[in-house]
Amino acid sequence: RCCSPAATRSRSWSGSRPASFAPRFRSNARCATRTAAERHFTNSTSRTANSGSWYARLGGVGAVATRTLWQSVSIPSGRTSATLRYYLKIDTAESATETTPYDKLAVQVRSSTGSLLMTCANFSNLDKITSYQQRTCDLTQFIGQTVRVHFNMTEDETLQTSFVIDDTALTVQ
Repeated sequence: RCCSPAATRSRSWSGSRPASFAPRFRSNARCATRTAAERHFTNSTSRTANSGSWYARLGGVGAVATRTLWQSVSIPSGRTSATLRYYLKIDTAESATETTPYDKLAVQVRSSTGSLLMTCANFSNLDKITSYQQRTCDLTQFIGQTVRVHFNMTEDETLQTSFVIDDTALTVQ
């Protein structure tokens, strides 16, 4: 299988971030002509990056899809705080008067085996954001542990929603 962990190419995207967290996310998407990660990390000019030229995009097809980008991070013990920061933009073709969340993104923290530890935030097509906004998640409770940061997206069969993520960083103090 072309999407086995050994064959999935990882790619980081542009922007400044501490050396402790270089986002080399893995993807669960099935491979076609490009690797799974290449489908989600792009420098396409159809959308813009918050900084640099590369960004991650989940969704945007208008077809039934489930995608996950995740990165394992080790948060050193003996620290006093750990904060995940990322920039998010959400564009959607869903109606501005829509009240049903058809397309969704969950930002989660999972154990090294994939068990859900915490949901940082949930977004949907109802949360349209036309320009990047910085989001944060306090990971202080995971100091001394290795956890996975997950971006999980589901999209329904009609009208695209793109969840565009850039400049992801973990700040540990």
